[in-house]
Amino acid sequence: MNLGKAIRTVLDKKGLSQKELADLTNISETSISLLLTNQTKPRKETIERIAEVLGVTAEILLFLSIDRADVPDAKRELYDAMWPNVENTLHQLFLKQ
Repeated sequence: MNLGKAIRTVLDKKGLSQKELADLTNISETSISLLLTNQTKPRKETIERIAEVLGVTAEILLFLSIDRADVPDAKRELYDAMWPNVENTLHQLFLKQ
């Protein structure tokens, strides 16, 4: 899973900086940086707080964080075929500015 990439994607889509996310969530910039670079595993409450500030659900963040490496080998062909459309749909539905 690449939660950091998912959060960065939503941040960029919403036009927010890492510092703004830290300020709005009351989470230190260092902790946000570690999270964005996948150097830490956040608690459920932290994910929920970040998701709320970003205007999405924690489930959407987690779904966007699915990485190709997370998919079993036997399902990768299906993932490769479907994921671009699924990701595009999620962006259209949940990441509008």
